[in-house]
Amino acid sequence: MVSDITETTIPIKIIEAWALGIPVITTRHKVFDSLKIRDGEDIIFSEPIPESIAQKIFYTLEDEEIRKKLSSNGPSLAKKFYYSILAQRLLDIYNKEEL
Repeated sequence: MVSDITETTIPIKIIEAWALGIPVITTRHKVFDSLKIRDGEDIIFSEPIPESIAQKIFYTLEDEEIRKKLSSNGPSLAKKFYYSILAQRLLDIYNKEEL
């Protein structure tokens, strides 16, 4: 059950980091692919092993351009997941089906 949630929902901590302009490093999940979240543009993907995670952290710390890119792209990504926007989209879908 936990893996189903991980594969279909972006964790709130990632959305919060994006909103704050904090670069995000995480393992790859289907939800990122389905939402076209780009490695090196929106997020940094790592293998789920300590060495890979450490390498990606070091890479992000050392590369000022990647930090700037991730920081500037994050807030616009977070806006896509505002609860009010998601709720409005659901209402719009519901209202279209009733017509």
